Amino acid sequence: MSAARPITATVLATCNLAPDLRRLVLGGGDLRALLPPPGALGPYLKLHLADAEGCERIRTYSLRHFDLQRGELHVDIALHGEDSVGSRFALQARPGDKVGLRGPGVIPAPPCRSYLLAGDHTALPAIARTLETLPGDVAVTVVLETPNPDARCLLAYTGRDICCLQRRPGEPSRLMDAVSEATPQKREDLMVWAGAEAGIARAIRKYARTTLRLPPARCQILNYWKAGRAEGEFDCMA
Repeated sequence: MSAARPITATVLATCNLAPDLRRLVLGGGDLRALLPPPGALGPYLKLHLADAEGCERIRTYSLRHFDLQRGELHVDIALHGEDSVGSRFALQARPGDKVGLRGPGVIPAPPCRSYLLAGDHTALPAIARTLETLPGDVAVTVVLETPNPDARCLLAYTGRDICCLQRRPGEPSRLMDAVSEATPQKREDLMVWAGAEAGIARAIRKYARTTLRLPPARCQILNYWKAGRAEGEFDCMA
């Protein structure tokens, strides 16, 4: 994290990208301190939010887009009711509201010639940003599992192989099997990046490390959330 102390940003605007995804446009403060280094894969921010009792809670979200000229950054938040600190903030946020930010968080990643990006709906912002920032001449395969059947339109990039699976509430995840099926045959310079529920992420990590035998630098599998647990009660890299 480059910003040791939170930077106070102001909500400039909000919009719904999908029924379960809301964008916050933030400005003000010294946002340049949050600019990720060139080539960063999936940079993220720590948002300092208040819970229902007014206590500070820290939640992690992908840095979706950074507009230096306008002095704005975008954070897209998956919605799942008002019991969640982050989801409630996104639903209730109005222009003029303040939020503390720290970051950017970046996990070093070497440039590769082939990428397999996978995740559930919480990873959609990171995957979308990665598709925008990767060089046009690299091979990219995307596997996305989401309850929103129209989510693919948020990843409509020419020349990318995108598989979008719909997972209805209560259904078991098919993400691990889809990742296995989508793995490119040429793996000499492959990067596997994934963000998902901790149990699913663990299975993908084991597959990438033991079956594909990828070195740690080319295997970035993150626990984006854990069923029944709030952030801070589990390790994102375990």
